[in-house]
Amino acid sequence: MIALLRPGERTFCREQHIVKGDGTLFGKIRKVFCSVKTTVVILIAIALFSVIGTLLPQGHPEAAADSHSLVFSILKTLQFYDIFHSFWFVMLAFFLAMNLIFCTWYRLLSVSLPRSAKKHSESPKVPNPPAGEAINLVSNHSLAEEINHCETVLKKFSRTFSREDRKDETIFHGQKGLLSTYGVYLIHASILLILLGVVLDACFRVEGTMTIMEGESDRILYLAREKGVKKLDFTVRCDRFFLSRYDTGTPKMYRSDLTFLAGGQPVHRGAVLVNHPIAFGGLRFYQASYGAIPSAQVAILSPQEGKAKTSVEATKGIAYPLPDGGASFEVIRIEENFMNMGPAAKIRVHTPDGDLRFWIFQHIESLRETYPGVFDGMPVLNPAAFKPFVFALDGLHNRYYTGLQVMREPGVFWVGLGATLMITGFMMVFFYPRRQVWVAVRRTDQGTVIRISGSSRRDPAGLQKELTEIKKGFEELSG
Repeated sequence: MIALLRPGERTFCREQHIVKGDGTLFGKIRKVFCSVKTTVVILIAIALFSVIGTLLPQGHPEAAADSHSLVFSILKTLQFYDIFHSFWFVMLAFFLAMNLIFCTWYRLLSVSLPRSAKKHSESPKVPNPPAGEAINLVSNHSLAEEINHCETVLKKFSRTFSREDRKDETIFHGQKGLLSTYGVYLIHASILLILLGVVLDACFRVEGTMTIMEGESDRILYLAREKGVKKLDFTVRCDRFFLSRYDTGTPKMYRSDLTFLAGGQPVHRGAVLVNHPIAFGGLRFYQASYGAIPSAQVAILSPQEGKAKTSVEATKGIAYPLPDGGASFEVIRIEENFMNMGPAAKIRVHTPDGDLRFWIFQHIESLRETYPGVFDGMPVLNPAAFKPFVFALDGLHNRYYTGLQVMREPGVFWVGLGATLMITGFMMVFFYPRRQVWVAVRRTDQGTVIRISGSSRRDPAGLQKELTEIKKGFEELSG
């Protein structure tokens, strides 16, 4: 008759290593961190903080209902609007890591101490077989013959097994799936690596944005969560911004060609696309947004310089010096079709004596023929209103700028490594379950009695198959 263990029944375990405080400060700390109650309290606290982080707007406290109330000020001071980078969350991660380290360390000690004792013993101590029901066989062969049979059968079950000769019987112990045991510690290590990544990100994470006009450069990073600005050790230049559209006009792809300069010299070039960042100087640059600012191609004719013509691509709101050095101008308004007279731009000239405003047009010659005398008679429409210069509009353009999201995440590598180890650990635990088998051979008045029993927490079906195979092995050898 075969009677096996019920699934999940635990019939054998190594003596539990209970950590008790020794009265010293370290002993008391050890007792606290080795407690399962500590683990539960920490996990509950992390869950509560996560709920707070879900209910309150994170990183954008201005989105709160009343950003000027006393409650808002208190919550902001306690870092509840940035809970996952707060001091409280880092401390909880640290306490959870310490709890895991202490529990893992003393569990390893409880497992390794008995094994180390075996090295100094000629006859290794075999753990007692389970007390539950087992497969019992009665043989007419001698005790010595059945012991040899047992060794032959167990070699097929496990490459290594232990034997102990006791007063009335000989007990063999074999096991499979030790990877499952080590998988648990691999999972513990993976959690520690993930917590390390969380702490590194909370303490040393850099996140901000940069907006750079096409053809220009910048080194100022505007930090997120109202943390001010950061001056980079290098300069970022947007050489070219490329935008392609579908036939419907919807943006299809946009890309920024960047050059990184150190000491005024280019040291690295690369293209940034959506979901294709570029790394430099310990930072990662992501393509986050883009936009276009209208600009006017302004031509300036200076009679005093021998009718020399200067062309400037003027962006709205930026002042540009005039050739004489005593005045400057800026474009304050751009119209694609001003009063049905085509593209036009409004100019404001800054002088020590005051400002002067007037319009310039792209098709000025044809407009003079259509409206004779209007441009010379009205100063606001006269391109030569600021003597001795004559302004003209050569065309309108859209000057693009690129919006970059800049991040440094020192914990990403450790979180990724921890996730990989965790998956590996779970595979070791569930695909290589630990199974133990005991075979006790005893001589009685009825003959030689063979008792086969086993234990497995996660694979009772596999254990039953192993016990059945061991039984068949004995029956075949016994004839």
